[in-house]
Amino acid sequence: MKDEKLQPPKNKLQTSSFKLPISNLQSLTSPRSLFILHCSLFILLAVAYNFANPLFEGIDEIRHFRYVRYIALNKSLPPVSIESSKEMQAHHPPLYYILSALITFPIQSDADASYTPPPNPFWGFRYYEPSLDNKNQYLHAPDERWQMSGTTLIVYLARFVSLLFGLGTVIMAYRLGRLLFGDDKLALSVMAFVAFNPMFLHGSSSINNNTIAAFFGSWVIADSVAIVRNGVSRSRAITLGIAMGFGILSIASVWTLFPIIFIAYFIAWRKAQKTNSKLQTSNLKSQISILHCLLITLSLITVISGWWFARNYIQSGDVMGLSEYRSAWTGEAAFTRRLGEAISGLPYAWTTFWARFNYGQIVLPDVIYQVITLLCGLSLIGLVRSYRRLLNPQSLISNLSILFSLAGWGALMITIPATANARLVFQIFPALGALLVLGWSSLLPRKLFSLISSLSFLSFALYSLLFFLAPAYAYPAAITSLPSDAKIVSANFEGAAEIIGYRISKDSVQAGDQVEVTIYWRPLAPTASPFPAFVHLVDRQRIIAAQRDTYHGLGAAASHQWRVGNIFADVYRVYIPETAYAPETLTVRVGMWNTVENRPLITHDNDALEIGTIQLAPKPLAINFANRVTLVGYDAERRVLKPGETLTLVTRWRVTNPDKEYWWYAHLVGLDRKIWKIANGPFTPQLTLNELRTETRDILLPNDLPNGQYFIEVGVTSDGQRKIGILADDGRQVGDYMDVVRVRVEK
Repeated sequence: MKDEKLQPPKNKLQTSSFKLPISNLQSLTSPRSLFILHCSLFILLAVAYNFANPLFEGIDEIRHFRYVRYIALNKSLPPVSIESSKEMQAHHPPLYYILSALITFPIQSDADASYTPPPNPFWGFRYYEPSLDNKNQYLHAPDERWQMSGTTLIVYLARFVSLLFGLGTVIMAYRLGRLLFGDDKLALSVMAFVAFNPMFLHGSSSINNNTIAAFFGSWVIADSVAIVRNGVSRSRAITLGIAMGFGILSIASVWTLFPIIFIAYFIAWRKAQKTNSKLQTSNLKSQISILHCLLITLSLITVISGWWFARNYIQSGDVMGLSEYRSAWTGEAAFTRRLGEAISGLPYAWTTFWARFNYGQIVLPDVIYQVITLLCGLSLIGLVRSYRRLLNPQSLISNLSILFSLAGWGALMITIPATANARLVFQIFPALGALLVLGWSSLLPRKLFSLISSLSFLSFALYSLLFFLAPAYAYPAAITSLPSDAKIVSANFEGAAEIIGYRISKDSVQAGDQVEVTIYWRPLAPTASPFPAFVHLVDRQRIIAAQRDTYHGLGAAASHQWRVGNIFADVYRVYIPETAYAPETLTVRVGMWNTVENRPLITHDNDALEIGTIQLAPKPLAINFANRVTLVGYDAERRVLKPGETLTLVTRWRVTNPDKEYWWYAHLVGLDRKIWKIANGPFTPQLTLNELRTETRDILLPNDLPNGQYFIEVGVTSDGQRKIGILADDGRQVGDYMDVVRVRVEK
């Protein structure tokens, strides 16, 4: 014992020093600390998404910007009209725009309420594919996003308003999770679902009224759940009325949450009845109290938002102000057509719940969406196991909010098919997250679920940002040396740029194939305006069989603003039409077009640099016109003609469903799609099932037809009137005509 007492307190010091980190770790992993961590990560990610997404590239961001600028410059709301609805989204309630105008009006900028940034005419090239090719709708200077003044500062401050309300929505997600589950860990998972959802992050870093609607809408859902769970009180009645009133003043779709307010009060009334029955007390007092609170809620909604509907009715005769919006975006389209477009748009709409940025052109690989769909299916399995928790009243309110909002969104999609984007139901993201989290949590160990879910959502947000959104708008990387397989060349285009090397991916192809032509550019001087680059595949008749035209950097390095001296590589994907005339030998020609003088830039006394040849082989043709008839071949005996001569087009068809009389046409059209000559008529004689039919059209070229290249476009109509759509292999409609052959006209 004496020896033990004389020992230095080594173990005590070690124990003491070991307890301190545990205490700190427990503090760092407390619900409060994790809540703050999730909020902080959301803010950091939203700021990163903001800088990754250039000015005005967000969906309708330029129109929302005009709305803000109109209020800031005119100190009034824009009138309700077709023009204002189309150009500045003036049909939307004004709360977000007023707040943004209040914090931006002192900033000086030349951008007014009619401002349009310099457009990229090549925007949207094969927009449905994951790529970095012309994803920008507008042209941007390389350092534009770092200019903290003028228009850029106005955009960033308006986006900051979105970020604040996005943060509020994230907080409401945590609150809703606590109300539904009474569990901090599950509430954090619900919070992470919203905070790290790439689409919600993108919305929270763009100019729009969707995140403000998400905040107030999720507040309505949370307060309704609180009324069901904890009972009616005057304070809840007031906050619910404020949330709904300002929600309606943010976006019309928040109206879809109105039923859950009445359902919440009804459930609270029924619970009060049962409680009073057990206690054998009078129901009258509690009923009057609940009714009084309901009237408070409805009164606040009316006071806050009623003036907006009165104004709409006075100006347009429509309390919602949406009649002008419908006229602007749908015209007189038939209901059946709009219904068909809405149904066909459902797969697209599903992807916008997760990560499909801006106008849908920045898209992830299909396998990502398939994995997400599988995970949601697993959540449904988990929900079956946890069905008892779905039956409690507060879960009912949350789930009904999802149902009502989706129903309203579906009705809007049928009215205006272009609204197939989940940003319109951001307000249900917390409720949707709670539903999915409940399902997943029943399949995984509860102790690990919160960590796994938060890290998974965070990883998805970073993956979408770093591999898709940010690279889509990045200036092309500078290179210091050419790869070993590049062919060295030197072609100076009038002092604007030099081609120093190239690669061609294939030397033989079939019609319908893709060729990648890589060009190594060295910018020498800025041009007077953006000069596009072109890659032409030209056949032996000097007819262009396929081409790509684009600004440099695939839209990200236009020549009037490019970085002089920085060598970069452009990979031009050239798609050879299925109908390309074959067999042929195609010469690859690359150059630049002077848009000021409307001519090509000269290099080595030529209008383009010829870098190689490609052998084009024929491929069986199958252009499917709505499963009625299929174009399987054609022949044009001459493809170089003079004005006044006749072009004879022989076509071959396979008949699959001859349910009525069909016509087919052949139009001579210019490169600007102007129709110069029409040759149409019915299939003669009448079509029969499984028939292989040869049809001929003689196209007389006008005597005044200018020199140049033209398309012969072919299409099918029903009874000579309604055009029949062309279907892709997966059933998508991809157009209603096909350019089958190019011809060259010279006098």
